[in-house]
Amino acid sequence: MVIGLDPLKGLNGDPRVTDTQVRQTGPRSIGYLFCAADGMDSRGMADEIMASMRACLDMCECQQVICTVRHVPFLEPSPNTGKVERWVPFRV
Repeated sequence: MVIGLDPLKGLNGDPRVTDTQVRQTGPRSIGYLFCAADGMDSRGMADEIMASMRACLDMCECQQVICTVRHVPFLEPSPNTGKVERWVPFRV
């Protein structure tokens, strides 16, 4: 993860998004998972989120970072805490 980078800037508090998780999937890649509120256009939201994340990464000169966005029906809580982890670091 890039310290201080908030690729979700502007999405916090968005009523269309009910749950989120960012996973560092590799040394230069991140994946954003989100749950959408009922009746929302998840495909359109994914495109919007991707554009926002890409712009944020490019602005921070992180053009080499690959990002993906995926809508999921729910996010699995951690078995250790019982809570959804918001930021999941890369694990080798």
